[in-house]
Amino acid sequence: MYLTNLLDNAVVAATICENQPKLLTLRMELTGQRLRIYCRNSYEGEILFRDDGLPRSRSGEWHGYGMSLMRQVAEKYGGHLDLHCENGFFVAATELLLPDG
Repeated sequence: MYLTNLLDNAVVAATICENQPKLLTLRMELTGQRLRIYCRNSYEGEILFRDDGLPRSRSGEWHGYGMSLMRQVAEKYGGHLDLHCENGFFVAATELLLPDG
């Protein structure tokens, strides 16, 4: 669910861009027991962040839970979820510590 929510958000944001290229980068790297996930996508408009660092949903009251769940998964696996905007792109990055076996 983590990865599908991340990709769904990125695809929707990049797809609706009208005044800039529709770009999406997804990179995953497994080193030992560490899984790094990096997603960067173009977007238009302003992204507002809540006090807890998660972006505010523009889709209404019943949306916006995916990022909270993604943060919970990251924390469950000893990581954190870094969300920010840089140079016209929305960036989501995390590193998870995978269990043995």
